[in-house]
Amino acid sequence: MRQYCEKLEVPAEETTAIRKRYRETRDRKIAERLLCLLMKAEGLSHEMVGDVLGVSESTVSRWIGIYQEESLDALCQLSYEGDPGELSPEQMNELEAELRRQVYHNAKEVGTLIEERFGVKYSERGIQKLLNRRGFTFQKSKIVPPQADPEAQEAFVEWYEQTKEELGETDRLYFIDAAHVIHNVLPGYGWAPIGERPIFPSNSGRDRLSLLGAYCPLDEEWANIDTAGTINAQSVVELADRLCALHPQAKRIMLMSYHPS
Repeated sequence: MRQYCEKLEVPAEETTAIRKRYRETRDRKIAERLLCLLMKAEGLSHEMVGDVLGVSESTVSRWIGIYQEESLDALCQLSYEGDPGELSPEQMNELEAELRRQVYHNAKEVGTLIEERFGVKYSERGIQKLLNRRGFTFQKSKIVPPQADPEAQEAFVEWYEQTKEELGETDRLYFIDAAHVIHNVLPGYGWAPIGERPIFPSNSGRDRLSLLGAYCPLDEEWANIDTAGTINAQSVVELADRLCALHPQAKRIMLMSYHPS
């Protein structure tokens, strides 16, 4: 029979061990159970402990019973949330390979995958802890150009840094591009390995262009022209004329664009 006591008798050495676990644990639910023992050892009633922890008196009684009838280790074992031993190393490798192959948008989807494929059931919180332990975080995906060339990008960055160093006092450097009203992919969130954000190709089509802008990274200046038609070579000339008018003292104005006209 579980003993429903007002003050829990805990040996001094055990109290020290409980306090140490409480300080070191990162699991909120385990911390609640350990704090329950410490408060009961101070003589607080089940009602008071329940009010502090936001749990029922029966839950307090159950936790005390597990500690008294089994052990401190048993009280700290949340096997129902998905113990890391429930999946074999081979199954974990298969799960990680699947998560790298396809983006799952929430812990519930991952839990359904695990249950259907391996017959193991996890709570959503258990899934989150499992994935965190395996080096996965919940992060936003990233949109990249449909034909990105990493080598060309690295070469451009090297050229760009060198070009900045060679600019004169009055020289100006701008990145220019047009704004579009188009349908495109919207980045979302999903579980992925740390440092490996999910990547999806963006739509490459351009339609109904209405704005051509120039941005200077040197001082964060922004200038633009509006047009009801399409962006063409004449639009770039008009933008260049405006920049020249803004900086009549500039000896050189450089315009850079991914899609030069």
